[in-house]
Amino acid sequence: LTQLQTGHAPLCQHLHRIKCADSPLCPNCEMELETVAHYLIFCPALERHRRPLHYEFKHDAKNLEVLLNSKTVLKPLFRFINRTGRFHEAFSDL
Repeated sequence: LTQLQTGHAPLCQHLHRIKCADSPLCPNCEMELETVAHYLIFCPALERHRRPLHYEFKHDAKNLEVLLNSKTVLKPLFRFINRTGRFHEAFSDL
């Protein structure tokens, strides 16, 4: 969670900045920089994984500050992260 909050999560924009990825683009949609906001809120390729968050938290599911700082969102947020498999290589299941 701290890595997401500080922008140091193993997402391509950060990994590219520290020379650990060839491209900063999202590997899922290949259209935008893979930032924390893109990954959690905007990536169209992850929409199906994101639906339960939207269903449960409505507009708050599109608010990065709420997603990263609200205790009530933690479990659903980690379920989303696990469903995407994006951090599995780095962290296994969260």
